[in-house]
Amino acid sequence: MFSSHICFTHHISVCHPGLKLQWFKKLSNFAYDHAGNRIDLGTILGLNKPEDFNSFQWPTFEEFICLQHGVRAFDVLTDEFFLLRGYLLLIFGDIPIMSMVMCMTGHNRFLPCHMCKIWGVQIPNSQNNSHYVPLDCSFHPTMTESDSAISVYNTAVLPLCTEVEMLHQAKEVWGALNKAQKNCLLKAHGIKWLSLLSNIKSLFFPLSFPYDFMHLIWENVILNVISLWTGKFKGLDEGNQESVHAQSLGGYWGSHC
Repeated sequence: MFSSHICFTHHISVCHPGLKLQWFKKLSNFAYDHAGNRIDLGTILGLNKPEDFNSFQWPTFEEFICLQHGVRAFDVLTDEFFLLRGYLLLIFGDIPIMSMVMCMTGHNRFLPCHMCKIWGVQIPNSQNNSHYVPLDCSFHPTMTESDSAISVYNTAVLPLCTEVEMLHQAKEVWGALNKAQKNCLLKAHGIKWLSLLSNIKSLFFPLSFPYDFMHLIWENVILNVISLWTGKFKGLDEGNQESVHAQSLGGYWGSHC
């Protein structure tokens, strides 16, 4: 199915595209949403995401495979035909979209991160089903009951995922003998099935799927920091003690940034 051509060996006849995935729940007037500013590889009409992303992106996958093998093009400078190859290097979007593209269980599950193997834990004695990832969860019940769980994480040396391990785990889930075994493997690995994109040679799991800086920082962290500065962060200052910065601090940082 795949040729023996090695990626990036001929720089003259190679282009390196990236794939940006954006989920729009409604049409907007932003410039980046205008049809003239993008190449649309698939539009979903409605509010529901695809049930099977592999199936939805099959036509796009075929195009990338074709570019990987090379398409016949003409060089007007040398007056000859050559094979023009294109290698997809990066795929990026917000975290839910990355989970869908990589066929992972998602950011609100037991294994929420597609870059590392940090464990998510739930609030003890709570009906809240959300999973959180505290760096120190040594006193959490699920940690005290497990001998293999990492109770304290060092952000400088997180247990990172590797492509070999991820693809092996995906194949294990893919080859499960029954639904019960599949659900057990799915929870243990945080992977639903084998991503179609694993067949594209220029992509490396998970390094080719970086976190989207806009969603991760500007839309989340910065918004929360400003809420802290202005005393509006999730009712943090509702107790008996002062838990937020002075109101004037927001204006101070705003004038110095």
